[in-house]
This record gives sequence, C-alpha cells and structure tokens, in this order.
Amino acid sequence: TIGEQLTGIYTYTDADGDVENGSTYTWYRSEDKLGNGKTVISGATTNNYTLQTVDTGKYISFEVSPNDGIIMGISKESSFMGPIKTNQTISFPSIPTKTYGDATFTLGDEKTDQGLTVTYTATDPDIVAISGNQATILKAGSTTITASQAGNNQTNSAKNVQQTLLVTKTSLTITSQVTSKIYGATDPEFTVIYDGFVNGDDETTLDETLTIDRALGEAVGIYTITPSGYTSNNYTINYVNGSLEINKAMLTVIPENKSKIYGATDPEFTVVYNGFVNGDDKS
Repeated sequence: TIGEQLTGIYTYTDADGDVENGSTYTWYRSEDKLGNGKTVISGATTNNYTLQTVDTGKYISFEVSPNDGIIMGISKESSFMGPIKTNQTISFPSIPTKTYGDATFTLGDEKTDQGLTVTYTATDPDIVAISGNQATILKAGSTTITASQAGNNQTNSAKNVQQTLLVTKTSLTITSQVTSKIYGATDPEFTVIYDGFVNGDDETTLDETLTIDRALGEAVGIYTITPSGYTSNNYTINYVNGSLEINKAMLTVIPENKSKIYGATDPEFTVVYNGFVNGDDKS
C-alpha cells in the first residue's frame, strides 16, 4: 500500500566466514509480476523502501549484492510483489433525523477520494430506496445504511462506513366538521377533514377504521363530536373535535275560528298546534 515501508530481508553467508561489509541494494519497479518494463528505482539504495504514489499499480522487487569488503558476491533478486495499491476513504457523514414525507436527500459523496464509485445499501430497503448516493424515504422507521467500495487493481477496498437513518412519523390532523340540525330531526352525516397527508397518501392508507361519535342528547344545545379510530405507522394522528348544534324547531299555534249568537256568552277559544316533534305536546 502506498506509504508503507518495505524491508528487504535476506540471509548473508560467506564460504570463508568473512563478515558482511559493503553489500549494496537495488529496488526495481515493473509493469507486471514477470518483470516486464523493469526499471531501477532511483535513490532506493538501502534495504528499506517506502512505496510512493508513482508505484500505484506497479510491481516491486528487491535485490541484494553481497560483499565482504573484498569480493562482490552473486546478486540475488526477490520475486516481484504487487500490484501496489493505494488506500481510499469514503465520506459519509451522520444522517440528520428525517421525517416521513421529506424530499430525496444525498447520503454522502458519490465517489471516494480516489474517484471510485461508492455503493450505498440499506439493511431495510422498505424504509428507504437508494439510487447512487440519493435516498428516498418510503416509510417511517430506522435502518442502517452502509457505504462501501471494493477497490480495484490499483486501489485497496475502502473501510465500510455505516450510519443510522431514523425516519420519524409526520403529523396528520383529522378535524370533525361543525354541523347542525333542527330539533327533532335525524342527525346529519358526520364528516372530517384531513390536513397533513404527504406522498400522495389519503385516508385509505391509514389503518383501522374511523369512528365518529357525539355526546348524547336531543335537547336544543351544542354537542361535542369526537373522531377516533385510525392508526398509522407513518403519521402521528391528532384528532380535533367538532360540534353539532341542535336548533329550535318551528311550532305554529293557530287559533280556531269561533262564532256565537248576539247576546250569547263567548264560546271557549281553542288553538291548533302544528310542529310538535319527538312526541312533544303543549304540556
């Protein structure tokens, strides 16, 4: 790997038992492990060599020419090692908490610092759809997203980076509408209005069943209408009560026509009632 220090290791022997004195070292760079395009690495004259950027994709060998200070021995060269690779890193910062309905967002860099394309995968693809480095939220929940890059013949695989995506529910308000009726009439159909649907959702995407109840009573007055019942994995549902106002009914009282003979006592005056409901009467 670029930046790594190589050390040439060998065993020195001398038939006369002379100690090593003045051995020389050479490092070579080639295009493949067979040594094609082999060249001497300038300045690399010790048994240590630090790999450089220019070595990327190349093959390296080490040669020692033994010497006892009097006679130069037979040079020995190692086999070529490689290809030499460079490290790469992925830039994938932590993900801020998202809310269901948020727009598509960028996960991290599309490529590593070495220009290779990063692959992003989610452990739960039902929560988020990923295309390249773009993420689209599908539902509320939590999942781990892993960024990876396998490398190639010149680049080591990158260290995987994992971040947690948390998608919270969005708010949905269900409000019971205000309505009214005349005393004695049948209740009207109670309805609600929705505020907060995203992603083209509507009430058919909610779970369970909507129930609308009202406070008991039939006398003139105002009665609370209470919606409830729906649940959702993607919405935090807030219910707002409405009201039913029962207004007075119209009652008509008509006096009946009467007559008498001149000089007679007035007859009993009577009336006719039109409009009583719910079994009511003048009592």
